[in-house]
Amino acid sequence: MNGINGINGHAAAPVLWQEARNPEGRVYYYNTVTKAVQWTKPEELMAPAEVGYHLAHIMTVTNDLNQRALANQPWKEYTAEGGRKYWYNEETKQSSWEMPAVYKEALSKENVPQTPIAP
Repeated sequence: MNGINGINGHAAAPVLWQEARNPEGRVYYYNTVTKAVQWTKPEELMAPAEVGYHLAHIMTVTNDLNQRALANQPWKEYTAEGGRKYWYNEETKQSSWEMPAVYKEALSKENVPQTPIAP
């Protein structure tokens, strides 16, 4: 078949990820192309239900971390009558119709947990 192994005469896609175990028996994943190693299961190996759960978990963790970052600074967001947003600094007792730069910075921080480089 001249190297054609796939369906309808197309070449089969290379296997990108392999599941392996470290000496302690913990599962890790190895990318055969990039040589990357990671603890978390790659989306390519996940069933559709796993992908949905994985993405929901990441969003929850990120949201929780962002909320903590916002909670650790003095500006708080409020809504005035009529629905307009404003910010109030609990330390200086200042208010602002514009989002303060430090609040924007806390809001935009990406606090995604780091994946270990190697098992």
